Amino acid sequence: MKKVNYYRVLQWVLFSPLLVPLCIVMGALEGIQHTLEKVIQQIKSDVAS
Repeated sequence: MKKVNYYRVLQWVLFSPLLVPLCIVMGALEGIQHTLEKVIQQIKSDVAS
């Protein structure tokens, strides 16, 4: 059986509370950006026609 790397476990315990919210925020910002791009494209399409 493999030996447990306690240093790696400690890193996950310390950095998970930082990484999870950061990933959630970045995903939300990416979604907002994508939505705004679609809205702007739709506005341009409506104005042009």
